Amino acid sequence: MKVVLCGVRHPGNVGAAARAMKTMGLSDLALVAPEVRWQTDEARWLAHESEDVFDGARVYDDLGAAVADCVLVVGTTSRRRHRDVRFLDPERAAALLRDAARSGPVAIVFGSERMGLTNDELALCHHVARVPSAVRQPSLNLAQTVMLFAYAWHRAAEPSDAAAPQAPSPDAPSPSAPRAPALARSASVEAMLAHFESAVGQLDFPENVRKAFLLSFRNLLSRAFLREREVNLFHTLAAQIERRVSQAKPPEQACR
Repeated sequence: MKVVLCGVRHPGNVGAAARAMKTMGLSDLALVAPEVRWQTDEARWLAHESEDVFDGARVYDDLGAAVADCVLVVGTTSRRRHRDVRFLDPERAAALLRDAARSGPVAIVFGSERMGLTNDELALCHHVARVPSAVRQPSLNLAQTVMLFAYAWHRAAEPSDAAAPQAPSPDAPSPSAPRAPALARSASVEAMLAHFESAVGQLDFPENVRKAFLLSFRNLLSRAFLREREVNLFHTLAAQIERRVSQAKPPEQACR
């Protein structure tokens, strides 16, 4: 699993996040457009015995590039948004990430210390998770939140083989692990959504209706665990919409 920190403003949080990750068996750290020079002595000190994770962090210009290869992206937030989302707790988020990781890379995304994830960044996440709190204004800092989700990921691991199973009977069929579905990568889903949005933009929708429809459509498909074949079906649908709209236009309008 990839841990993605967006717009980091305090270098120490990068070091502390790296230490939390290493403690829970994670090593893939990504930074999106950090707002400060993060490779400081303080940050390295906070990454005590996790310097390999800290030094191996990759930097991206935007979140789309950071999660392009991922089959599942979970964003985190402490605020309730006016969006059709179903908030996951850390345990449920970890279970979904573990399951999807059998098919390809997955990511958990954290926003900046000042404002969290932006609406545009949340739009790139398939699910949204938050830490339940006993108070109305949660005070967890970035590194603490990373630790909570990293711990949930660690706890969601498949049972260890500490208790070895009994040897199967010679006549019993050999078990085989269930094959994980080949889920579509984030970059592929985003390209399809852009194509569909362009096609719907040619239909006679009022602007406010079109925006609400596309947002609900994105939220629905974000939770659908699409496979590449299913992504291609929506590309085909978008292409058919574009073709029919083009055929319906008057000749002089269609040639513009």
